[in-house]
Amino acid sequence: MENKNYFTPYALKLLTLKEVGRVKIYMEYVVKLPDTVKSILTASETADYLEDTLGPAYQLSENQIVALTAIIHDILCGQVSGNLEETVAQKLTVDGTTANRLLNQLAKELLAPAIEDIKKVRQEKFPDRIRESEPAQSPGSSPPIPVNQNNIVNLRDK
Repeated sequence: MENKNYFTPYALKLLTLKEVGRVKIYMEYVVKLPDTVKSILTASETADYLEDTLGPAYQLSENQIVALTAIIHDILCGQVSGNLEETVAQKLTVDGTTANRLLNQLAKELLAPAIEDIKKVRQEKFPDRIRESEPAQSPGSSPPIPVNQNNIVNLRDK
């Protein structure tokens, strides 16, 4: 029987931190995250889902599952900017279609309870990038002119 390593995104990140000071800073950061995000980040069910559901469904190797776990960590902690599909395709060495399907499944089945909180965390990390992605008002449009209700004549009652 194959011996698998099950890592939560939280545990995987802790393994990469070498200095005690950095571990402490990271743990203090995680404590401040919204509960929905923290739950997905630290739950053993997250590791089970990645190893037992997504891994086999997409025929991912152990290294690809570890890379995916790291990507999920970065999503949950608002550390991903740019094209997520491209990031997944590159780090997992899969095609764009597979990356897109995998991301959609992740969003529906794992990240759904925390989507709004993930957006808030990301906005705190990248306030300029979020603003840039919002549609800008066209230069020709102006704000609506306030209407003084005393200047309106009701012709129906005449």
